[in-house]
Amino acid sequence: MDATDENQDAGAPIDLSTAVGTLARFLHRQPLTQAIAGLEHRLEGADASSAARATAEAGVDEDLLASALTVRESLGRINDLIHASGILLVLPHILEPGEKIINRPSLGPGTIRADPSTWRPTSGWRSSNWPGGAVPTPPANARPSRTW
Repeated sequence: MDATDENQDAGAPIDLSTAVGTLARFLHRQPLTQAIAGLEHRLEGADASSAARATAEAGVDEDLLASALTVRESLGRINDLIHASGILLVLPHILEPGEKIINRPSLGPGTIRADPSTWRPTSGWRSSNWPGGAVPTPPANARPSRTW
């Protein structure tokens, strides 16, 4: 325990960078699905003592929970940022010379608008991380049905 731990009151907010570090250390031990599955197997038939031991050995403690809550509160809308950033970054590449967006596009939830529209048919938006980094590429002369 260091001086910052001693000075931090129980239940006091955790700094975001500290919380992310705690989560990163936990998640780098093994994939989350594997960790959860392992705990599920260890908890079957467990009494209070063996449940506490399995939990501690897995690295699950109050700091991990507080860190996860801090990150969720701070970064819970990361998907909104990914959505808006993806649209903004791809628009200059798919709009043809002279083509203009004719409506106010919705870049996030809470705006009662639609995807960017022009006088040409537009596509839906989807962002993905492809396994192994292989990203399908549509033909150069085609307007894709999805933006990769």
